[in-house]
Amino acid sequence: PWKLYLPLENNIRLNQPQEMKLFNVVTDPGETANVVDRHLELVDQIKEYAEIARKDLGDTDRNGEGQRPVGRVENPVPRLSGCPCN
Repeated sequence: PWKLYLPLENNIRLNQPQEMKLFNVVTDPGETANVVDRHLELVDQIKEYAEIARKDLGDTDRNGEGQRPVGRVENPVPRLSGCPCN
């Protein structure tokens, strides 16, 4: 039931420090009560999961081990679904 907001380090739209936030979306679906200070062990556990995901998927500051190259098509041709002209 937990949702953790990790602070973004390089968000160009926000010129202010961000804080980590934790919400129980079952008991607080409107995300009004940040309970990060009451559940520090849970925050550490979720941060470990996030780091595992970053290692595999990558992030803005690094490539991930499971990340594959962007797909490319040589000589692409536009196609329209259902068009008899293709």
